[in-house]
Amino acid sequence: MSDSSRRIFRKRRLSALSAVALALAIFALTALMMACSSPAPAPTATPLPPTPTRTPVPDSPPAFDFPTVVVPAPAPPSPALSAALQAAQTSNQVSNGGGADAGLNLPSIADLVESVETKVASISVESVNRGMFYDFTDEGAGTGVIVRPDGYIVTNYHVIQDVVGVKAHLPNGESYDAEIVGWDAITDLAVIKIEANEDLPVADWGDSDGVRVGDWVVAVGNAMALKGGPTVTLGIVSALGRTVKTDRDPLYDMIQTDAAINDGNSGGPLLNLDGEV
Repeated sequence: MSDSSRRIFRKRRLSALSAVALALAIFALTALMMACSSPAPAPTATPLPPTPTRTPVPDSPPAFDFPTVVVPAPAPPSPALSAALQAAQTSNQVSNGGGADAGLNLPSIADLVESVETKVASISVESVNRGMFYDFTDEGAGTGVIVRPDGYIVTNYHVIQDVVGVKAHLPNGESYDAEIVGWDAITDLAVIKIEANEDLPVADWGDSDGVRVGDWVVAVGNAMALKGGPTVTLGIVSALGRTVKTDRDPLYDMIQTDAAINDGNSGGPLLNLDGEV
């Protein structure tokens, strides 16, 4: 290619490039003018929540007009009723000595206790517990009821169970070695006998078929082996025909009472207000 041909080719190429650049510049200028002439979108406003309205509180609660209720005065008691009430009050005051508790008419069991405590014996027992290297003696306490004047005493079987020695202590201060005569594990009853120097007072027996729930009862026993005579507690018959589970065998047809029963009471009598077992 000659030099003149090369110069012509270069000029044509530069002219083509200039035309392309000019076209691009015109397109960019046109786009910019269109963007400037278009209006900007107006911002949208978010509406605010309405302001809560407050209910005015009255200065004082409204007054209510309640109807007036007229209660008629009670009619006075009849003369016959007044006389009966006066007689009952006078009788209660006389029976209670007219003290602060007049009108309650609570029974006193002091005479009952005096008549019964001579028929109740305290029982002490000894048992042997065998150890790995040596044996040791353990002591226990219970109560018994004299049932025959020649020295037969009824107690609970678990009081004399597996013991090696039994003693009966009478309210007059005398103590006797006792012999185990017999027992019944099912009813938890046992009989022991002492050789007393004289006839002993015997307890009176009642009829358990006539016992009712709510009857007053008195428990007498050698509670916790305390010195100075038997312990006396008062209560009522709480239930009848109870079955009690024990470590040995269950006991059937038992009388439940709320009179306090402590260790050492076992074998002691539960009495009615007539002093009967």
